[in-house]
Amino acid sequence: MATGYWDTVFDPRFMLHREVNEWNDIQDLQDQTADAAAQLRQLTKIATAAHRQLYELSITTGVLVKMLAEANLLDVEVLRTRAEAELAAARAQPPPPVVIPDPWASAPAQAAVQAAPPAAAPVTCPLCGKQVPANQTTITARGTVCDGCAATQR
Repeated sequence: MATGYWDTVFDPRFMLHREVNEWNDIQDLQDQTADAAAQLRQLTKIATAAHRQLYELSITTGVLVKMLAEANLLDVEVLRTRAEAELAAARAQPPPPVVIPDPWASAPAQAAVQAAPPAAAPVTCPLCGKQVPANQTTITARGTVCDGCAATQR
């Protein structure tokens, strides 16, 4: 006995198999949605904690500046001017790349990506005029100077 297309489509076994597959697909989508919602809740907690920590650091920095200014150890206007200059210089540089670990990459490949240090931005020393990497500078009362000039000022 030959079975045709319509016989197969309306066969209860075929219909049950199709319904089971559709049910499994719906369950998979629900599981994926629940996982995404859990990840979103976790990221929200992390962002909230980071926001709170940033706020607390901002308050702490403000208190320290006020204490130093009250003790006449800091000129607030000079601090503001230098901070604005440093921030402007930092904004002019491209931000460092964000390294997101690849879950499918091998461990040595991950280590190689994470081991590569970012290039230090060049800074011009106001005392000698040399351009040196930022990691070879010292912040002094005269501003950010190269380590060589900082050593001679001591």
